[in-house]
Amino acid sequence: MLKLENLTKKFNQITAVDQVSFEAKEGEVIGFLGPNGAGKSTTMRLISGYLSPTAGQIYIKDKNIKDHEAWAKQQIGYLPEGNPLYKELKALEMLELTAELKNIKLSDDDLKKIIKETGLESVLARPVGELSKGFRQRVGLACALLGEPKILVLDEPTEGLDPNQRGEIRRLIKQLGKNRTVLISTHIMEEVEAICQRVIIIHQGKIVSDSDIGQLGQKAEGQITLSLTIDRAADLSRIRQIGGVREVTQKEEQENKKMLTINASSQTPIQPPLTELAGHNGWTIWELTEKKISLEEVFKELTK
Repeated sequence: MLKLENLTKKFNQITAVDQVSFEAKEGEVIGFLGPNGAGKSTTMRLISGYLSPTAGQIYIKDKNIKDHEAWAKQQIGYLPEGNPLYKELKALEMLELTAELKNIKLSDDDLKKIIKETGLESVLARPVGELSKGFRQRVGLACALLGEPKILVLDEPTEGLDPNQRGEIRRLIKQLGKNRTVLISTHIMEEVEAICQRVIIIHQGKIVSDSDIGQLGQKAEGQITLSLTIDRAADLSRIRQIGGVREVTQKEEQENKKMLTINASSQTPIQPPLTELAGHNGWTIWELTEKKISLEEVFKELTK
């Protein structure tokens, strides 16, 4: 459905998007994640035709969008970050104006279908500025759905919403993704787990991870973090030699104590050999706690 090949965008000497390549199929809801300034929004604007790439190609249904610009824009529904709307217009007027600006001829049945799909029946006659943020996001989604695009590009669609509103929008996006390709940027990991089948992580303009949500979850499940407060005399190189230990970092040192963080495999018991090593060398352990790695910590690790 959607294919990016070595997509690159430069602003003067700054490379915002650096040879990004991936494919997205119909029915996929893909989380597009990255720190601020990683290139997420720029990539989304390139896909949506609001920016032109410096290099690389974008294909929709095997057609290069630069050779079919008008057609390509009809295939994509774009909800930009911040959801810019005319607040003085009524919700229905906003939809009608957007259709006119997109040169989309809407039948009454088409409009009714989108209104029903996004749950806007009760607010059509109300000014957009008087609506709750949750309903304003629904109006933005309805505008993106005009023309029945097969690809939805949603930039931070739940930003600023309360937990109830986020839940409503997530359910709506999940429903919309059943017969469309959806690319959604978000910084809320709970959202990714709730609605995405696949996660692409971008950092400094480059893709650093592309895997289905299950694989990313397995990566998280396969790791643990231990917080250790131990005798100052403890030898970190000896701790690193324990089977299953991947990384040992020292957070701080106070008087006769060291505070350490140990990243390790969850498949290998760490505490027994660590306790044995400390006892053998006469090191005092003041505190030892263990927790599983979360998806958020996997994300942080990939975007260091």
